Amino acid sequence: MELDQGRADEYSALLAVARTGSFNAAGIALARHPTIVSKRIAALERRLGVRLIERTTRRVRLTDVGARLTERLENAAAAMFEAEQEAVAGGSELRGRLRLAFPAAMGRLWLAPALPDFAHQYPGLDIEVDYAERFVDLVGEGFDAALRLGTLGDSRLIARKLADHHIVLGVTKLSGAARNSPPPQGPRSSQSAAIHGASIIPGMEAAER
Repeated sequence: MELDQGRADEYSALLAVARTGSFNAAGIALARHPTIVSKRIAALERRLGVRLIERTTRRVRLTDVGARLTERLENAAAAMFEAEQEAVAGGSELRGRLRLAFPAAMGRLWLAPALPDFAHQYPGLDIEVDYAERFVDLVGEGFDAALRLGTLGDSRLIARKLADHHIVLGVTKLSGAARNSPPPQGPRSSQSAAIHGASIIPGMEAAER
């Protein structure tokens, strides 16, 4: 059964009279003239073929049938309000599957440790992460978001810069054990040294590689 505007108005009139105890008060609550409220209830009674309200010059009283119908309508109104609240909550709460694409090394080193806390904060999310040294096709492969290093080409996707990423080349002295090992072939330096590459993002610890 569809709840058209006519039925909704009739039910609202019955509930208003049941709650306020008079047509005048119901009219004030609904911002309608009392005669309109009375006509809507009369229309509901004709459609159902039963008497819902006993009218006297001093007061109105629900019949047994009217009281039972009003109780059901009150429960239905409460259920609709509950459904609206759940819809509002569902709109603000993150739910569903979240597919992410991270660079392999950086993702496992810096981002993977943060995922358990993120998942705990948003229990409604089913998080799936792809670690790969490639630019995934977000739309074609069904990803929701990706972290990428370097300069992005022209794209219709929304991108936001998170931080600067620097590659640093450093030189440190070798340990005593390393100095006693056979020297490498090629040009010699006056002092034994090792070359390290480090990837640095401000606010994060550097990781040798």
